[in-house]
Amino acid sequence: MDHVAEIKNRIPIEDLVSQYVQLKKVGRNFKGLCPFHSERSPSFYVSTEKQLAYCFGCRKGGDHFKFIQEIEGIDFVEALKMLAEKARVELPTVSHEQREKIRVQKSAKDRIIEMHEIAQSFFEEQLWSPPGSHALSYIRARGVSDDTIKNFHLGYAPAQGSSDAMFRLLIKEGFSKDECEQSGLVLSRNTDNSVHFDRFRNRLMFPISTPLGKVCAFGGRALSKEDEPKYLNSPETPIYHKSDILYGFFEAKNAIRTAGSVVFVEGYMDMIAAYQSGVQNVVATSGTALTNEHLELIKRHSDLLTFSFDADSAGRQATLRAFDLALPLGFTISVAVWDDTAKDPDEMCAKNPQKYIDATKKPQPMSEFLIDYFASVYGTERLDQRVTAAQALVAFIARVQSPLFVDEWIKQASIKLSVSVDALYGELQQYKKTQKKSSQFKMASKSDDSATSTNSQNDKNNDRQLQKSEYLLGLLLTYQSTISLINQMVQPEIFLDPELKSVYRWLLDQYNQCSGGQNEATEAMKSRVQMLMLYVEQMQSDAERTLSEHDAAQEVVAIALQLARSYVTKQKSQYLNNLRTAPTKELKEQILAEYEHLLSYEHRLSIHT
Repeated sequence: MDHVAEIKNRIPIEDLVSQYVQLKKVGRNFKGLCPFHSERSPSFYVSTEKQLAYCFGCRKGGDHFKFIQEIEGIDFVEALKMLAEKARVELPTVSHEQREKIRVQKSAKDRIIEMHEIAQSFFEEQLWSPPGSHALSYIRARGVSDDTIKNFHLGYAPAQGSSDAMFRLLIKEGFSKDECEQSGLVLSRNTDNSVHFDRFRNRLMFPISTPLGKVCAFGGRALSKEDEPKYLNSPETPIYHKSDILYGFFEAKNAIRTAGSVVFVEGYMDMIAAYQSGVQNVVATSGTALTNEHLELIKRHSDLLTFSFDADSAGRQATLRAFDLALPLGFTISVAVWDDTAKDPDEMCAKNPQKYIDATKKPQPMSEFLIDYFASVYGTERLDQRVTAAQALVAFIARVQSPLFVDEWIKQASIKLSVSVDALYGELQQYKKTQKKSSQFKMASKSDDSATSTNSQNDKNNDRQLQKSEYLLGLLLTYQSTISLINQMVQPEIFLDPELKSVYRWLLDQYNQCSGGQNEATEAMKSRVQMLMLYVEQMQSDAERTLSEHDAAQEVVAIALQLARSYVTKQKSQYLNNLRTAPTKELKEQILAEYEHLLSYEHRLSIHT
């Protein structure tokens, strides 16, 4: 067994994919929300039998290696090395010369990641050496243990006396000045960029990692009151987009899977304090407000979300904004609530870790939190106060998808605000009408860009054609006897996708015994063939119905005719346009001949009607 096969044998693909996607068993396979594009209904499937992970919405994925390449943005060599480490498979040794060649050929992203790994080691070394003693004393005084410091690879960026220490180190390691600047670790001054200095100086350093644990950025906390800002974060780079990355996600991944839920905090120290206290299914935003991308990443792993932001007014406002983003994604949402003796999770964990653990294990449901919050903000003594609180609450109830939850919310609010259930339902209906009118007005006021609209419609049509093509080929591969029904009817040209066209030609060769029937499919084609068969298998599983040979035959003929007629219609239009603009008589005659051939093909199709 070669090392590629051995890796696949040791790592079940569902175990690998579940590190990125929350999977649910569906028949023989697994299903989940696609990690490659945004979607509400799952179209991402994992086949244990075929060892494939593939999205039939955006058509990304493949085997173990293709999946990792797509999701991590790396090449095959890097994916091989990564999976070999996971599977504990020893790869053939590479000589020093080969390693140097690979290093030279590394992409710009790979080199920036390498610079961040060097920076992390440098910052860690500085923290545990004399220059970083005050930073180490500071973080210990905050209650962080040495084991936690090492687990999160905290470090120290040297002070002003060594303002270019990182820059000099990176240059020594063979990186160019341009690469140093591109990494975000180094800045330049002067118009000719002749003077370089480190972005981070005299700061406690928090490495920020990708979901797979590769360092991609840093957050630095000032250790002097004179240094501003208090927290300085890496800029956006080719490897770091703060709206996509969650601090601590790599460390929390296994705990999230075990707990089946996620606790969201605001800052680096909140995350570390919670993790050290025993709440290890915790993540934090990375120097930015919560985004849809953050929530979509979490949604792949868990549907249960607990917000644990600061207990002050700003923290409550951040919680409301988080509800706004999370509600449309279908999360079950709650809030970790503790008494007012601590302003944030970090302080709460320092004062009473068990109380914080209890607050996250038994969080307050979002409905109760909002009712209590608006009642406290607006008051409940006077009618106008209760009406204002109810109106604020209704704006959130209107976004709840389940009628059962809506009913429960309104019952709770009725009791707390002393407002009748009927009145609350009436307010809810009025709010929805207002929102609908507002939405219609916005749509009407938008300028109509007909070209964009046409292009969008064409894209949708092409996508539908592609789906039909995939389904047809999947049926032909699953029910191979049906190819005899369309052998003379369907030309390879009806398949717009070149790879699908190749699969169909290969099927025809096999059926017609061309070249003695020995035509071999390429490796890429074999993978696509497996995915096409998986597509049909999953469609039948979703429909809870397996087609008989007779029903499959009818499906094949019907879809083949639809695709062929669509192809003919487009080609006829194209030929007529070409005929009108043909510059020479000879070219017009050639187009007419091709057009007549197409009409002959259209006539043969009509016989099958």
